[in-house]
Amino acid sequence: MGPNLYVVSARKPDSVSHAVKASFTGPDDINVIVSKTTHLEVFILEPTGADDGEQYLRLVLDAPIYDRITTLGKCRLPGKTQDSIIISTERHKFLIVSYNSRTHHLETEIVDDIREPAARVSNFGYMGMVHADGNLVGIHSYEGILKVVDLGRQFKAGKNAKKSTREPRRSLTAVTLRLEERSVIAMQFMESDGSGDQKPMLALVYQDHKKQQNLKVYELDLVARELSENKDIVLQNLDLPKLLIPIPRVSGGGVVVICEQVIHASTYKGSASTPIKPTIMKSWTRLDPEGTRYLLGDYEGKVYVLYLEFKNDALVNLTVQNMGQASQSTALAYLDSGYLYVGSHYGDSQLVHLRLKHNENYQYLDVVMEFENLAPITDFCIVDIEKQGQGQVVACCGAGNDGSLRVIRNGIGIEVLGTLNDVPDINGIWSLRSSFAAKTDDTLVLSFMTETKLQGKDLDGSLGPIDPADAGGFILDQPTLACATVPFDRIVQVTATTVMLLNSRTRGIVKTWNISDPQSQIQHASINPSQLVLAITGGRMKYFELTEHDGLIEKSEITLEHEVSCLDISPFQSKSSDSSSFCLVGLWTDMSIRLLELPSLREMDKQVLDEEMIPRSVLMVTLGGIDFAMAALGDGHLFTFHCDLHTGKFGERQNASLGSHAVGLRTFQSGGEMCVFAASDRPTVLHMSNSKLRFSPVNLKDVAYMCPFNYDGDALALVSDGSLKIGTVETIQKLHIKRIPIGETVRRIAHQERTGTFALLTIRLLQDKKTHEEEERGIVKLLDNQTYEVLDEAVLGPFEMVQSLQSVMFDGADKEYYCVGTAIVVPHELEPEKGRILVFEITVDRKLRLMYEHAASGCPYVLNTVRGRLVAGINSKVHIFRWEKQEGSQTFALIETATHRGNIIVLNLAVRGDFIVIGDLEKSVSVLTYDPETESLSLVARDPDSKWMRALEALDDDLYIGAEHNQYLFALKRQSDAPNDDDRRRLMPFGFYHLGEGVNQLRLGSFSSSVASQDDAKAKAVLVYCTVSGGLGIVATVDDATFTILSHVQDNMRTIVKGVGELRHDSWRDVMDTRGRLVPSKGFLDGDLIEQYLDLSKEQKDAVVRGSKSGGDASQQQNHQHDSKRMKKLNVTVEDLTRIIEEMSRLH
Repeated sequence: MGPNLYVVSARKPDSVSHAVKASFTGPDDINVIVSKTTHLEVFILEPTGADDGEQYLRLVLDAPIYDRITTLGKCRLPGKTQDSIIISTERHKFLIVSYNSRTHHLETEIVDDIREPAARVSNFGYMGMVHADGNLVGIHSYEGILKVVDLGRQFKAGKNAKKSTREPRRSLTAVTLRLEERSVIAMQFMESDGSGDQKPMLALVYQDHKKQQNLKVYELDLVARELSENKDIVLQNLDLPKLLIPIPRVSGGGVVVICEQVIHASTYKGSASTPIKPTIMKSWTRLDPEGTRYLLGDYEGKVYVLYLEFKNDALVNLTVQNMGQASQSTALAYLDSGYLYVGSHYGDSQLVHLRLKHNENYQYLDVVMEFENLAPITDFCIVDIEKQGQGQVVACCGAGNDGSLRVIRNGIGIEVLGTLNDVPDINGIWSLRSSFAAKTDDTLVLSFMTETKLQGKDLDGSLGPIDPADAGGFILDQPTLACATVPFDRIVQVTATTVMLLNSRTRGIVKTWNISDPQSQIQHASINPSQLVLAITGGRMKYFELTEHDGLIEKSEITLEHEVSCLDISPFQSKSSDSSSFCLVGLWTDMSIRLLELPSLREMDKQVLDEEMIPRSVLMVTLGGIDFAMAALGDGHLFTFHCDLHTGKFGERQNASLGSHAVGLRTFQSGGEMCVFAASDRPTVLHMSNSKLRFSPVNLKDVAYMCPFNYDGDALALVSDGSLKIGTVETIQKLHIKRIPIGETVRRIAHQERTGTFALLTIRLLQDKKTHEEEERGIVKLLDNQTYEVLDEAVLGPFEMVQSLQSVMFDGADKEYYCVGTAIVVPHELEPEKGRILVFEITVDRKLRLMYEHAASGCPYVLNTVRGRLVAGINSKVHIFRWEKQEGSQTFALIETATHRGNIIVLNLAVRGDFIVIGDLEKSVSVLTYDPETESLSLVARDPDSKWMRALEALDDDLYIGAEHNQYLFALKRQSDAPNDDDRRRLMPFGFYHLGEGVNQLRLGSFSSSVASQDDAKAKAVLVYCTVSGGLGIVATVDDATFTILSHVQDNMRTIVKGVGELRHDSWRDVMDTRGRLVPSKGFLDGDLIEQYLDLSKEQKDAVVRGSKSGGDASQQQNHQHDSKRMKKLNVTVEDLTRIIEEMSRLH
């Protein structure tokens, strides 16, 4: 019915909602457990190993949760020596999980469903709290209902015995309590003063019918299931309360209420208040066990210490101290020894260290670590600034002081430090050191068609040509085939006729070996620290060993049936770093590679690669502890094999396309890890990540040759576009993210290639220093698209907020314009009644010039272009504007030419040719067609269902992908070839997929250049999406055969890979529509689940392909038989399936 769609995360959500300190991974471990929307991260605080005693956070575990986390806490279960984690979710699941130190996985202790089908969800969001004792959990997610789980009573009553072998997890009973307060703002369990046998206490802040906010305290009778008000602590008519903090019973018990301009603290033995500078406190954590000091974080990122002063056990005073600036926090967790974890939704999360004395910035905290956070991503564009054929995402991230642009790209960046131009016809490059033990390289050997040249470092460290008179015994009148520094401070140079052994310090001749047959030539050579292999005309091969006394000793010779096309004797690092037991050879004619044993040169194994293409480069390398043999062909294809060093046999075979030209393979080190550089028209770095071989493109074009050149740390010398470049390699990782601080909330971004600029719409927060009143102002910024320097800005007037942005090339115009939609936001209006559309020109000196302003009767929520016209969604209407010269004037104006009504609020516009696809606030998707001849808009088709739209894009004239407010993606198809009008006018759904994150934007394109050849690619990335939680993902189309296979893989994986807390994956991906109906997921595949296949053990991979589970004891076998009934046998091998899924993983 529609295309096959594949959804996969390129980056998981970063936004932190909760953080809890616990001893989770071990009795004495200091952990911080962090919830990031749909996954849980566990860190451990450890010493760095340096003498300064500093500590850092190491990631121990990252576990997906098949739901959205709403509550996070800790408890200590009976018989346990480690803390367990309490989780409640948006779909009303309650879990308790523990960490298994042996398997390093989460184990579910308790799981239960706490939903109330007939109740109404609270308008104030989900609230969860855990009593300080860890035995009481409260969840308020429905109006007037509080769910309480008494863990102590549950375990004491012995209600958690397993009912059967197929029910390994314990369930529980939650107590339902009725609240008379419907508008609850905050709540916390209180600790009693410790006198007598008191019932649990609950403090809550609520809003009454007079809109006043008050504090009320209840005693909880969990046996009678009743609440009774405690009159000892009462606060009325509070000033915008934001947080409640329970005071420990060791300090008398009570509660702290944090308001915007005052802090109140009430205990059973006194109360106190203190005014504060107006602010909004967002998070808190206890600093000491006694509860006399608390850390607070506000919306600007400031960290405060709140001191509670007691006298004769009575609370007498409150003091607040500003500790300094961090990220805007949504969660704080004090760990130990002054270390504080700052979790953020709007900026990078941080590990900070608190100080007793201020630093040079007069702050009492230092940022020790930062954890990248893109949330919230409000907009993005995909650009190819460097014209590398690979897009990069420029995203609007964060808010307020933490607002920034993030430049996100897939691949490896090389920072070019220097360039030597005009070096054409280079056919080889090698680096040399002054001695084998030297840490840095000082010489480059450049081989040309007819000669060899040397480049060396001078006393200043600059690279320049070495005079031939200083070249010593180097052969310079012939091209070089191989060159290397070897032990005993020697250099080996190989040319077509000679092997030279030189002194590496003086470059004097130590020994010479010449080819005996004048009719023959050396065609290829490979050198390692102790060995040399030559390939000579006629398929002959000679093997030499390098020694201190004899220099060069010929050990063996062999003649192969075909000419040698390439060879390599790089040592497998898993066995030795100085010598190799094998020689890898590529041959002409039969297009094969051979693995030869050294020193005998006896053939151990053979693989025929391709019937038409010759192996042009081979390499033996150990990556991530795995031994690989690699062979690159003349058409850009790369074959990789696992090697068994004991048998000398090739193992698992895989292939990929790295371009269309011949590939050259060389190793280099990055951050202490071995990597492979594949030089070609699409240069690529091969590296291991999570035990998987990764292919990461490089930000350079057409690299012909490369060698490591460690003249100042890890650097590379590369031949690209007729020039020699020296550069350093970025940290090897999946995605590279560059932060461009803006310091304001960035709402929209657009790019113009012609002017080389970005336009941004930002919101700047201005504060009156005397009154502390705040005002938001809309800003239009112009940035250089290379340096991201701010070139100009336009500040809008009071109450005018920036809303939409579009770069437009109007019909008949010779330049591009930036069009900006703004709204006049007046407090009493439900929807803006006035707005403007501003048209900016970029001047020659790259400044913003306002060319025209159009008064709009509402808010231009979205702008786009169609046939050289501007199309605008203004409140409930769609307008078309033409840019034309005004009569009797030389100035231009926007002239409205067409209007379409019938919407509620137009939030999204996707344009495809003459089709305009509308995303409405409530009325889902409708399709208009624009006739430029008659300047008219006509309704073509619409979706009759109700959907609250967030984002929309058109894949083609008839296929549309949308994102709905309830955090799901859906796909619609226009039935343009249907036989009757009713069907043609109805958009038919063919896909639903619950993502679990709010999507802010969908854009056509991809930021990954697929390694797989486009001609035979099984999938193609078509859309990029961004989310409120900081996630990035890809939507791809998949061919029918692959979709069928992966559908079965997905079903089998659901059985093999169990969700945390027994949460079901299929239920997680089902969507809940606006009417509360559950709609099964269809039309989309979950790439996140499918690609976990690559991380499975061999036995689990076999089970997925076989479609059955086996092994274990009798009860496990019974469960396996039950699970296997839901699985399907696949008509592919494990190797074929691995290759398919690895290709899919390269989409992102």
